[in-house]
Amino acid sequence: MNKIKDFYLEYQIPKKKIVEPKNLKKFSFANLFGFLLFALSIFAVVLLSYAFSNILALTTVSIATPSQVIQSGFSFYVLQVNCLDTEEEALELATEVKSRGGAGYIFQDNGYHVFVSGYTSFDDANTVLEKLKIEYLSAQIYTLEINKIKLEEVNESAINNIKIGLATFQTASTQLYNTSILFDNSELSMNEFKTTLSTLITTCSQNISNFKEVSYKVNDTNIILCESLLDQLLYKLNNLLSQDLSINMYSALIKRTSIECILLQNDLGIMTA
Repeated sequence: MNKIKDFYLEYQIPKKKIVEPKNLKKFSFANLFGFLLFALSIFAVVLLSYAFSNILALTTVSIATPSQVIQSGFSFYVLQVNCLDTEEEALELATEVKSRGGAGYIFQDNGYHVFVSGYTSFDDANTVLEKLKIEYLSAQIYTLEINKIKLEEVNESAINNIKIGLATFQTASTQLYNTSILFDNSELSMNEFKTTLSTLITTCSQNISNFKEVSYKVNDTNIILCESLLDQLLYKLNNLLSQDLSINMYSALIKRTSIECILLQNDLGIMTA
């Protein structure tokens, strides 16, 4: 605007000379017409310049700058008691494992792997493995690679909210994992675990609600995928809280839910790379 303003003031100087008293007697309708035409041309230049600057500003705001969101992947170390050829055999073994407090999670990859529990640390997994081998000689560590999330061409208006959504997912799944470890180590009773889980669900629900409130105003495909991820996470947490089971069966469900929530990151399809 400064340039436009200076441009206009620069052409106001001749205007004063035209209305000086000594020139009034020579003033004619032709002079008046010329002056009005001149003034109108200046006004048109200023008006068009101002309009153009506003159009340019609006265009800049409406065009989103492509950006990128990346969430790191990691290795998750699960203990498997066996890898079987058929689903029937795996289901039978999983039922036995669950009755003893293990996850009994079946993972299909060149056979049916039956998981007992999962750990973010290889050393932690290895420590438990030594005890597990006393009862299951075929037990071993199976490494699950959790894919990184890489979102391309995210609208600038959506990028911050997607980061918040993914952070909500990461925080909730991590807290569930940490709490499940405390429960497994008998540092939390079942009631204490459920109280902690209830608090986690309340916080997670509020964060997801805030995420959706902002996302409603943004048109971006990645937002929809992120919403799906958060909805699945919240469903699994609520399902875990609602169950009334024996301590062994509840321990099994905790471990299984923790593994499922971590694996959600691999279920995002287009979001992972």
